Amino acid sequence: MRVEIKYFADDDTEFDSKKECEAYEELLFTQFDSVQFFDNNCKPIPQGNLVGIESDAFFIRILDVEKATRLFDWLYRRISFNYPECFYDKGDILHFNDQGNWENLTKERERISEYIRRVEGR
Repeated sequence: MRVEIKYFADDDTEFDSKKECEAYEELLFTQFDSVQFFDNNCKPIPQGNLVGIESDAFFIRILDVEKATRLFDWLYRRISFNYPECFYDKGDILHFNDQGNWENLTKERERISEYIRRVEGR
């Protein structure tokens, strides 16, 4: 007879030990602290709500760039989530545009503000 015990994380990743599984889940959920997701009405999507992120996320506020990059990679592999290919820094706000891509609204605002300053002669 052979008995095998497997542990499965919330995302169905398989582990041989409970300790490894718990550590993985803790790491995963700390990655969610790196961003805030918002729907099209700018209402926050609860942290870790994969269904909400997949279907309703139109805005992302970046709180930690390194952790956000890891989270985006994980989301891309787990759900139907377009990986943001635009550059982003801490504090930037990304928007999922009509072309199906993430754009950095903060950088766009800076670019437009520079043109306005030039035209206004400041």
